[in-house]
Amino acid sequence: MNNLESLKSYFSSELILVIGIVALVFLSLRKSENNTNVSLVFTSIVLVLALFATIQTHFTTSLSLFEGMIALDPMGQFFKVLIIATALIAVVMSSRANDLENSPKVEFYAFLLTLTLGLN
Repeated sequence: MNNLESLKSYFSSELILVIGIVALVFLSLRKSENNTNVSLVFTSIVLVLALFATIQTHFTTSLSLFEGMIALDPMGQFFKVLIIATALIAVVMSSRANDLENSPKVEFYAFLLTLTLGLN
């Protein structure tokens, strides 16, 4: 398996997160009253898709990718699921917070997806 096939097969959740981050950055450039609700729904969808992509790439043995530079194992898979699920819980909890009612939260959601990507 070459490197490009490894990216598509084993790093689909990371690719979904990157696409979500870029889309949220472009969404934050658009000035609208409904940005917060749209970004909340979009971030939730991106995290659920990343969670499903992580669960779909479940494996039981350790894999070595990119000429042995990256090792994928079931313990790392567990932490990926845990981190994405925690980010999803943070999105739900932040949607109910009334601290910053009138300020846009698009940047917060983009930052949360970026942190999730970094921890994956």
